[in-house]
Amino acid sequence: MSTNALLDLFEGLQRDFGGLTVDEFTNAMVQGKGTNFEFWHAVNGTPLAKIYDRLRDHRTVVSTVTMPATLREKALQDLRYRLQETVNALRTGATILPRKRLREDVVNKITDAKVRQLCYEINATPDQNILSLAQLIGETLKWALWHKAKANGTGLKEDGALAALLNEAISRSYYAGKAATRFLGEFKTNFMKTGYDMVRHSESYIPDITVLNPQIDALEAILAESF
Repeated sequence: MSTNALLDLFEGLQRDFGGLTVDEFTNAMVQGKGTNFEFWHAVNGTPLAKIYDRLRDHRTVVSTVTMPATLREKALQDLRYRLQETVNALRTGATILPRKRLREDVVNKITDAKVRQLCYEINATPDQNILSLAQLIGETLKWALWHKAKANGTGLKEDGALAALLNEAISRSYYAGKAATRFLGEFKTNFMKTGYDMVRHSESYIPDITVLNPQIDALEAILAESF
């Protein structure tokens, strides 16, 4: 998840819960709004992962009516403070998302030497080499799909055309896994336009880590089912 998306998440929590009294907060939880605090999937693998348990603990104390009133009030104050602290960190850039790497166990299973080498280069490329990373992701996806296409008796030629490979992989259901199938669609409709193709064809476009991280996640899922 990008920094902007995380900022939207925590600003939403602050807006919805930061101004409530203890009783109002408790009523909100009773009404089912506690699910707003179930955001582990959004912060897992980021510096904000540690805030997840803290906010859930504060939420539990505030909304437990058998707890002493002073503890509930203190938990609500702590929750407000944590939300404000997180929003400030995201706004100022103090919280920087780490660049994702392809998992070693996925890379080690790759039987195609070229695809495996491209994966090594993705993981070894410095974080600041954004343009190189974007191109490497596109090249790795292309040759992983080509490997899969050959195994499925493709009629395509080895011309390096990524769009045609994506279209065939989707139309002929090369991948059975839900994650890989979904990410093929993401590459076709979103990632290619904001990454691989734009790097090559746009004079001004420069991607950043928040754009590339979801692509690396997607590529990993496709690689895992390709080999």
